[in-house]
Amino acid sequence: MEDRSDRSMSWVEPGIVKWNGSNNQIELLVRWNERTEIKTIEGIQVTEYVYDSFRFVYNLADEIYPGEAILAYLERSKDAIILLAQNLSQQIEEALKWQRR
Repeated sequence: MEDRSDRSMSWVEPGIVKWNGSNNQIELLVRWNERTEIKTIEGIQVTEYVYDSFRFVYNLADEIYPGEAILAYLERSKDAIILLAQNLSQQIEEALKWQRR
């Protein structure tokens, strides 16, 4: 998925934390590969930030409870979460390619 904004965005946008009966889950919008595009709109140059992105539900570690600890946990796990989002995104794209055949 591609995400566009008129401003630079954080690598992650956490959603609501929900208890699924065995652990806490959080919906995440993960962004990577930031690039910029310059567009001219009505004679004015505008910078648009473009990202690859993926939204998914992430299971939090058992010791992480809702609150500020989640943001610290996500930041510590940034590389692993981005890699997971990239892999899931790629798997979806490949499945869609097979489906179109």
